[in-house]
Amino acid sequence: MRYFLEAFDNETEFLLFKIEVSESYAGDLAKIMGWTEVQHGIEGYDLTEQQLLAIEGIVGRTLRDPGYTFQLTCNG
Repeated sequence: MRYFLEAFDNETEFLLFKIEVSESYAGDLAKIMGWTEVQHGIEGYDLTEQQLLAIEGIVGRTLRDPGYTFQLTCNG
């Protein structure tokens, strides 16, 4: 499974950038997202501020911006 943190412009809804999150963090992502079932590889989730903050800790970057909407996608 491949996981991506994606940032979209709030006005245009265009994808601005995406960052791959290592599969080695799958367990951490499951806890952050509250997943109770295995992901199928076609999911996309809007992130809360708390979820984004936790994922920023994993990727080692501060990305928060009020002009962006962030999603986590699962790609099989």
